[in-house]
Amino acid sequence: EPIRPDFYSFRPPLYAWLILAIKGIINSDYAVLAVQSLLSLYTLFSVKKMAERFGVSATASSIGILLILLFYPSHLIHCNFVMSDILFQFLCWQAFRASWLSIETPSIKNTSLAALFFALAMLTKPVAFLLGFSIALGLLIYYFRKFSIKLLIPFLILPVIYHGMCSWNQKVTGYYHYSSVGPFFVLKYMAKYTNAQVYGEDWADRTQDSIM
Repeated sequence: EPIRPDFYSFRPPLYAWLILAIKGIINSDYAVLAVQSLLSLYTLFSVKKMAERFGVSATASSIGILLILLFYPSHLIHCNFVMSDILFQFLCWQAFRASWLSIETPSIKNTSLAALFFALAMLTKPVAFLLGFSIALGLLIYYFRKFSIKLLIPFLILPVIYHGMCSWNQKVTGYYHYSSVGPFFVLKYMAKYTNAQVYGEDWADRTQDSIM
């Protein structure tokens, strides 16, 4: 297809690497979907197990998950699309779980796991790039009172990855940034459809083309 410069830094690379890895073994989209389904099932069972740790009964946690799947069917839909959402969900859940373990049982192992999963989430969707920093700040406040802040050293991987991605995008596109998804979403969807409502579709298209 024609080269699209606006796609150069649209998404971080992890999901693409996962697709390449899976298709290197079985060259089929169904293989990708099967792996996503396994990740989704693992996440659901892990949520159930965590809920039971918090004192929720096995029956209540099972009913809760069933109701979520029934009334939030987009979860099932995303499992059957080649999209990064299920991988992102898995990584965010694992990051949350490791962060909770870091509070419950502070150790370099738990903070390293949390930092690793936040880093992988950053490399899956650009929306996550501030999430790990926020959690690290919260843990810093918590550890500062009770434990050594040395346990947060693994979180230094997050600014390293951020700078690495921004530097790579600068090399490819000419300017230092993490992702183009934000400005292009605003331009191609929010601004375009707002302009189309107010001034008409032709005017909205011409304005978008001039900005591009």
